[in-house]
Amino acid sequence: MSLTRQLWLTIALVMLLAFGGAFTISTLAARHYLQEQLYLKNVDNAASLALSMSQLPKDPVTLELQLSAQFDAGHYRRISVTGPDGKTMLEKTDARKANDAPDWFVRMVPLNIEAGVAQIQDGWKQFGTITIESHHGYAYSELWHSTVRLTLWCLAATLACGIMGSILLRSILKPLRAVVGQAEAIGARKFISIDEPRTLEFRSVVRAMNTLSERVRGMVTEESRRVDDLRRQIEHDAVTGLLNREPFLARLDNVLSRNDARATGTLVMVRLNNLSQLNEEIGHLATDALLKRLGEWFSELDNTLATQSGRLNGSEFCLVSHTEEQPEQLAEQVARGVHRIFDVPNQTHETAIPIAVARFHGGETVSQLMSRLDSALIEAQQQGRSIINTEAPEPFPGAPTDQQGWRAMLTCAIETQQIELGQFTVVDKAGEVLHIESPVRLKLAGEWRPAGQFIGWAGRLGMIRQIDMLAVQAAIKQLQQQALPIGVNLSPESMLDASWLSSLVAQIRQQPAELAKRLWIDIPEYGVFRHDAAFRNLCRTLHPLGVRIGLEHVGPQFARIGQLHDLGLDYAKIDASFIRNIDASTGHQAVARGLCMVGHAMGLQIIAEGVSSAAEHRCLVELGFDGFTGPGIANR
Repeated sequence: MSLTRQLWLTIALVMLLAFGGAFTISTLAARHYLQEQLYLKNVDNAASLALSMSQLPKDPVTLELQLSAQFDAGHYRRISVTGPDGKTMLEKTDARKANDAPDWFVRMVPLNIEAGVAQIQDGWKQFGTITIESHHGYAYSELWHSTVRLTLWCLAATLACGIMGSILLRSILKPLRAVVGQAEAIGARKFISIDEPRTLEFRSVVRAMNTLSERVRGMVTEESRRVDDLRRQIEHDAVTGLLNREPFLARLDNVLSRNDARATGTLVMVRLNNLSQLNEEIGHLATDALLKRLGEWFSELDNTLATQSGRLNGSEFCLVSHTEEQPEQLAEQVARGVHRIFDVPNQTHETAIPIAVARFHGGETVSQLMSRLDSALIEAQQQGRSIINTEAPEPFPGAPTDQQGWRAMLTCAIETQQIELGQFTVVDKAGEVLHIESPVRLKLAGEWRPAGQFIGWAGRLGMIRQIDMLAVQAAIKQLQQQALPIGVNLSPESMLDASWLSSLVAQIRQQPAELAKRLWIDIPEYGVFRHDAAFRNLCRTLHPLGVRIGLEHVGPQFARIGQLHDLGLDYAKIDASFIRNIDASTGHQAVARGLCMVGHAMGLQIIAEGVSSAAEHRCLVELGFDGFTGPGIANR
């Protein structure tokens, strides 16, 4: 029972007791007063009438006229004259009720009024006895009206006290509602803090819960940082701090297999020729210092351009960029930085630094891409050129070669709604389906093409939002026809558009609430941390509708996941580059176990992407993962 209802019941009980006491006291007092006044009236009227009749002739007609005149002039229930022998000589009665009080009230509050009695004289002898009883119906009416007025006043007072008490209680309990909201948020693994209220009792509770939130938030942040440090020790080069060959190529392979805008980009390869001669000339420590400076410069570039750098071997470095910058411009920027670091004064052998740059798109394999770059580096070295640009092959037969052609092809597919969703099963530990991951595909050049083959051009042409909206509409249609949840991959560019988000909300609200609860929306990790405010707005908008929201391709920036502690995210999909061959790597197992622990502390379901074998699946189950998807998981 709510406090407001309890307050109303308490006020009603108190006012009922007050009314009962007031009614009893006032009614008894009024009844005693009325009984006394009516008795005195009876006595006075009897004495007055007896004196008048004593002075009149004693013939029956004169006496009756006097009696009738008195009876008609006042409010009497009965006037009678009895002789000395006790026989009634004259009598007038009025049997009318003469009051509007209900019978039950009359029975509850009886009036016991004694009659007025006086002697009628005839000279020196007694003629008779007169008895007068005033009509007490009017007394009952007055008592009834007084009781009604008292009842109405008590009801009005009860209502006024209840309303004022409710308003006061609402003001008093306002901090409590905030405390309840904070408790519910903590129960949902949203570790938020609120302002301490002025109410002393609530202040101590809020302070304790804020302390709990801060401690858990600190624990999550510290643990995620520790996991990230462990990952860096395992995957990064000790000298430069850049990714080693295997993790870098694993992430590149994962990029090429993705279905979002990150499936396209630019890869720059730098080769430091004559590095061994430089090492002999200036010494091992000096060379390591130069390589460390080079790694720091690449790291700064990664932070500035959101690129990813790696050291493939002692003298080869690679950089992956997903910006729309022209390949030649990016390669020139890299060349300037590398030459600035390795222009060593008084150097006998100048370090040759050939650079190859290539655009890539989804669907291309790592071996094909690296083969193109290796060939370009050899050509640059033979020709003495500093930069060689190798063009990417067509993503598919019949693909346009210019911007105008791509715009026409994509516009045609969007306007005719030539769109379908892929079907990739995401299962839990028991093998039950969590949801169906549904990447978008468009029918281009007569064939259904995965997003990796066209999403880069869609991003350049500003058409990603339209494709995302079509994907959501297609998912809603499928949800209307099937009971299994569906996961849709959305681009960060879409959530930046307020009108697009409003349209999405309108689409979902038109559907039954049960349908919205079966819609899962994935946002890539890089977009979440790059557009934190927009992502928070997306969560605040869609969570009340029942939509499940999570991160995909999580890993490179996992150390920052503690920043999302207050959003109540539902799940996180760990990037396939962390999953590949995890059964054979104890270091990656330790990282994955830490990822699960941090994610579970935030209430997230941890899902592994790109599971390719039964051995990986068994290992991931033991590490604590909640869901799995990839080639090693049977697809529907």
